[in-house]
Amino acid sequence: MKKLIMPILAMWLLNACGGSATTSPTNEDNKTQPSTPSTPSKPSTPSKPSTPSTPSTPSKPSTPSTPSTPSTPSKPSNSDNIKPIIKLIGDNNITLDINTTFIDLGATAMDNVDGNRTKFIVLNKGLLDMNKVGSYIITYSVKDQANNSASIERTINIRAVSTVKQTGQVKSFNVGALEVTDGSLKDDGNYKKGVTPSYTRDANGIVTDNVTKLQWQDDVPSVLKVYATAVTYCGTLTLGGNSDWRIPTLKELQTIVNYGNNNPAIDTTFQNTSIVDTNSNEYPYYTSTTHIQYGEVWSIYFKNGHSVMGDKKFMLSFVRCVR
Repeated sequence: MKKLIMPILAMWLLNACGGSATTSPTNEDNKTQPSTPSTPSKPSTPSKPSTPSTPSTPSKPSTPSTPSTPSTPSKPSNSDNIKPIIKLIGDNNITLDINTTFIDLGATAMDNVDGNRTKFIVLNKGLLDMNKVGSYIITYSVKDQANNSASIERTINIRAVSTVKQTGQVKSFNVGALEVTDGSLKDDGNYKKGVTPSYTRDANGIVTDNVTKLQWQDDVPSVLKVYATAVTYCGTLTLGGNSDWRIPTLKELQTIVNYGNNNPAIDTTFQNTSIVDTNSNEYPYYTSTTHIQYGEVWSIYFKNGHSVMGDKKFMLSFVRCVR
């Protein structure tokens, strides 16, 4: 045993000192195979020093957040998407007479955020023409501060003014000229249709028909004329600073006949109403309207308002100029 231990010890010492030796085994050693000495446990491998942790990459300084754009006071958080409420004052469909004035009644506007927006309403009259018959659309528009818009329309109807006046007859009469008051007679005394006549006389002797807007000469001289002379007379007349006088048409002259009056059959606003000459002969008033078949001129007797025709060359009549 001693012989076995010594060689092993020598070998271990030699290895420990970094040397090497070869020991020839003895015959005895060959005879008896010694048990393989247990390999001395290797010294434990020193634990590797822990790899230093990779220094963490310094975090980039956080990018400063972009300052938020201050919200528009009128549009907080873009939440106002409700348009204003706009309402018309008065009717949405209006009918007016031609050549009159349109007076706008306006509209009101309220907004859920901005409150009263009435003063910001914009009126667009479009093609409105008070001097032309037709139907027109005008528009009222408004916006709130968030740019929500609202609008509303009004229709303006321009109509022609009726110039068909009442005849002046206010009573009904039967065939015997007896007045009938029970409404059984269907005549002008019963219907009374048309526009009520209205006249104004000025200091120049001019009567203005407030319905037809025609102006009539009322300083009519009681002088009879043939037609050609009457045309020249009116064409050269200057009255009230106006010189565009002429002979009236048959329809124009008929508009001043008052069938409720007799002898003369004309409104009492007219002061010069001659119907007879100096010999008390009754004569009519000229018109510029000529009969298509006979070529004769129409005239109106203002004693009772009936119309007659006469020869232009020889007929004598009065004339009341018009403009």
